[in-house]
Amino acid sequence: MQAWLYLAVLIDLHSRRIFGWRLDRQMETALVSHTLMIAVNFRTTPKGLLYHSARGSQHATKRY
Repeated sequence: MQAWLYLAVLIDLHSRRIFGWRLDRQMETALVSHTLMIAVNFRTTPKGLLYHSARGSQHATKRY
């Protein structure tokens, strides 16, 4: 039986550094929410930060 793993990654496009990533067996809002929280806790967010998401169904929820 095959199992899928989904990867969510947050990348700083200026420095091209990965600031948050997470693997999960289900592609749900929790995956992208936890990835964002990891990235926010990893570094200080500068004033005026611009965040762009893929706008998939996981990103379009109220929880996110």
